Amino acid sequence: MSSRVESNRKSYIRSRNRLYYLKNHEKIRKQQILWQKNNRDKLYQYQRTYYLKHKDKVKEIAKKWRYSAKGKKSTMRYCWKSKGNSLENFDENYNRYLTTTQCDLCSRVLTNSWPSDKKVLFCRTQTVLNKVGDFKNIVCGHCYHYKC
Repeated sequence: MSSRVESNRKSYIRSRNRLYYLKNHEKIRKQQILWQKNNRDKLYQYQRTYYLKHKDKVKEIAKKWRYSAKGKKSTMRYCWKSKGNSLENFDENYNRYLTTTQCDLCSRVLTNSWPSDKKVLFCRTQTVLNKVGDFKNIVCGHCYHYKC
């Protein structure tokens, strides 16, 4: 077979497989999840060997993700959730967090220097009006530690 015919055949098979996946992606995803649950040891071993062979590549990809907008947002969501904060209005609160430039309590300009000027999440309160985990303010590190 000539290389041109073989190339056309491969592209045809690739496009056919892609169409099949698009039609059956939910079914395929359920099968993948089921396989992963039933074969945790195999999956872990595969991931471990892949990581050891491609350590630099994996670290570079992780670094790019960490500093991307999606990565930062995902990390913030995880951090807020692990601290017991409500994620009901996460997108709205996250946008407010990004755009806030001054502390809501003392009007100090917020920067990324720790500890006093670092932007800290909203203050949590335990009053009748606000349940634990509800967001109230975006504050500087000083106000977070001494006023909240």
